[in-house]
Amino acid sequence: MSLKDSLRKQLLGLLIGGMVLVMLVAGFCLRYLTASLDDYQRLLAQPVQALTLVDEANLQFKIQVQEWKNVLLRGKDAANLTKYWQQFEAQEQKVSGQLTALIRLADVMHAPELAAQVQRLQQEHSDLGLAYRNGKAAFLAAGADPFAGDKAVKGIDRAASEQMSALVAKLHSDAQRQSQAIAEQAVLASRLGAGLLLTAAILITLFSGWLISRHIVTPLQLLTEHLTHLSRGEFHQRLTLVRRDELGQLMTAANTLRDFLAETFGQLRSSHDQLDEASRELRQISGLLTTGTQDQLSRTDMVA
Repeated sequence: MSLKDSLRKQLLGLLIGGMVLVMLVAGFCLRYLTASLDDYQRLLAQPVQALTLVDEANLQFKIQVQEWKNVLLRGKDAANLTKYWQQFEAQEQKVSGQLTALIRLADVMHAPELAAQVQRLQQEHSDLGLAYRNGKAAFLAAGADPFAGDKAVKGIDRAASEQMSALVAKLHSDAQRQSQAIAEQAVLASRLGAGLLLTAAILITLFSGWLISRHIVTPLQLLTEHLTHLSRGEFHQRLTLVRRDELGQLMTAANTLRDFLAETFGQLRSSHDQLDEASRELRQISGLLTTGTQDQLSRTDMVA
């Protein structure tokens, strides 16, 4: 049975179609918002991770510088010298490891400018390591004199520290800028989604109203007018709207009722005419009988 054969299926199809359209619009909006979420995840996975790495490298570098100061201040004792120098080298390895990881991440991010900047910083840090070792040699040559060791490396960490701070500031700025752009995109997506859903709801309402008016309300009005004519005894017009659904069946029944009433009314009119004719004949016969009776009575009176 097709949709044209069932009004129930037509209404159900209209309802399902409207729901499907709303779901499609909602799915599009959800996909758009999901893209924003993916952008946030990429931001966390790459720029924010890069920021975390450089922050950690900066922290480890500061600890490395502090360990060098411990070498100068407490290195007169051989055991302390060994201890703090080993800690210095450990921090040096941590900084180098963080910078190496940052270079790999920059390659994944397809950020050659960042990779080149980190490579320059890594080279600066490597040169700084050689300078610190020369400072240690000067420190030991001066009989563990901290002033001699400090003089040998005085100010050499400034360039690396400035580069580290500049890189931190740049990554912070980039991450904030990307985060703001993604947030604006998400707001735009939410507004666009709300607008699309509202537009879809309005279009579905208008289209549903038009369909219901055309396929249900208008035929019912025609049927009501037709039944009103039948109630007044006006049988000259038949319903010509051809449908195969429940309303079509109802209109067919209304036409059948019209034919039945028209036929019955015709038969009643014919019977009424026949009764009128019979009544006239009876009146004529009654008149003749009355006249004959009067004549007979007159003759009887004359004979008497």
